[in-house]
Amino acid sequence: MQEGVRCHWSIETRGELDYYNVGYMRWPPYSPDLNPIESTKLLSSIVIAISTHQRYELSARQAWDAVPEWYLQRLVESMHSRGFEVIKRDGHAKDTSGLRG
Repeated sequence: MQEGVRCHWSIETRGELDYYNVGYMRWPPYSPDLNPIESTKLLSSIVIAISTHQRYELSARQAWDAVPEWYLQRLVESMHSRGFEVIKRDGHAKDTSGLRG
């Protein structure tokens, strides 16, 4: 997924993606509710100070492991309806000021 952030579409970024044969698609710019990573960020309120790549990788793995499997399953199951909602809003996100229970 590539949202509209300039660094995601730089010549360097596209070159790296092409070099490693990583496919990418454009993403609606105002739709964080379609991005599973953004949804998991909402779940975590811990800010981690990172000084090295190894610590970053370890912290990222620990944070990912802390996300409950039921939450990820719920994200997957909701993608179809969330996609339709974004289409109805012409690519704009709905209010994500809090997690839904």
